[in-house]
Amino acid sequence: MGVRGRCLPAGWYPGTARGVREAVAGNARPTPPRRDAVAGVAPHAGWQFSGALASAVFASLSGDLDTIVIIGGHLAPSDGILCAFEEEYETPLGNAPADLELAARLKERVVVAEDRWADNTVEVQLPFARYFFPAARLLGMRAPRRRRPASSAGPSPKRRLNAGSGSPSWVRRTSRTTARTTGSILPGRGRRRCSGSPA
Repeated sequence: MGVRGRCLPAGWYPGTARGVREAVAGNARPTPPRRDAVAGVAPHAGWQFSGALASAVFASLSGDLDTIVIIGGHLAPSDGILCAFEEEYETPLGNAPADLELAARLKERVVVAEDRWADNTVEVQLPFARYFFPAARLLGMRAPRRRRPASSAGPSPKRRLNAGSGSPSWVRRTSRTTARTTGSILPGRGRRRCSGSPA
């Protein structure tokens, strides 16, 4: 399956381990947050614009998590649920292992297709996950906004999973205003495959 390489061009987030560490340290709050959250909603713009808030979300997650699930978007309702099936994710802090066991359990319960496209909603979160949880496995997914009200949508994918080893944490991105104003992650280029580091 290989490594899911960086797809976003320079400028979305730092390209080096030192750059990530300096950015996170620069965003640190004077009073450390309580680390007891098991889910969060993080913005997905470039770090220059939303890195401080996204960093605070990851800093507030419980420190003993085995898996970090990052759920992004930029999908039409007909696209369904997408998941990256590579064995690792490339980050400036080194490659992070994927939780393919969790992905397989999820595929047994809902229809999940392979995500082969470049998208910022997951990728900009990966360095934060690697920084705050260096031993955790990651799982990058994307899901469209619901077509029906939450009350009639049925159980969430999280509730459909049987209890397994460890506790995954779920980080959902925010996208309503960004998706409406930008249209796509790379204006003028349309969708492009994510097959490795950009040239």
